[in-house]
Amino acid sequence: MIFLRVLLIVTLSAGIARADGEKPKWEVGVGFGFLRFEHYPASNQYMDLAFPFPTFVYRGDVLRADDREGAKIFLLTSSDWTLQLGGLLFPPLSASANSARIGMDDLPVVVAPGPQLQRALGKNWWAKIGAYQALGATFTSLRTTGALAEASVTYQNEYELGTSFFGFREATTTFSGGVMGASQELHELYYGVPVAQATAPRPQYRAEAGLLATQLSFFQSVKRGDLAVYLGARVSDYGVSANRASPLFIANQNVSVLFGLTYSLFKSEARELPIPTSP
Repeated sequence: MIFLRVLLIVTLSAGIARADGEKPKWEVGVGFGFLRFEHYPASNQYMDLAFPFPTFVYRGDVLRADDREGAKIFLLTSSDWTLQLGGLLFPPLSASANSARIGMDDLPVVVAPGPQLQRALGKNWWAKIGAYQALGATFTSLRTTGALAEASVTYQNEYELGTSFFGFREATTTFSGGVMGASQELHELYYGVPVAQATAPRPQYRAEAGLLATQLSFFQSVKRGDLAVYLGARVSDYGVSANRASPLFIANQNVSVLFGLTYSLFKSEARELPIPTSP
């Protein structure tokens, strides 16, 4: 589910990062993606999505939406620190589609925007902490559904392949590891069982605040001209979860995968500017 922010990056991007100033300020294109992800954290059932989508890249000095930065708004920057606005996305789920949740309320789509503080740790390495307000949305309502916090360390390397691989020469490799926690309200959304929806195999359960998961992820992109190919995987481990006793806690690990293709159709003549930094 948290892996969907990678899908958001792919949906918004059609180019592989090069040095600042070498890329168009904006690009528009088309893409196709395949995504396999868990119904909800610690579920043992998965959803497969395959679909075409439009792509848009914007490399401004305040707003950025590309495969290097994702979709972010930069608030304050320096040579080592960045304060920005980012977010997480959790997909909706029909309770009838999941054997553990039959007879319960459907899960809403959860959008969680919030500030992120990022610090460079050296060449290609950075650490990030983020805090997010979760908002649950349906066709008829929008309500707060708790809060999340995360801490992660990321390694990213942008390079040229030594030899051409089917014409692909430019590549970006990203590894990331982190931990995430959530408030009682958000845990209750996924793990709580109200008395009215309890059954013999699914007894009543009230969720607790605490850790949600530890995660390891890998993301690879390669480019040939205007064509870019993306491949990603994420392993989420719930051994640290505060609600392992919930009857809705089924699997100790989830593995999600992503594959995508994008093609840039139109580009601006204007080039991007380096992200400004404060003294």
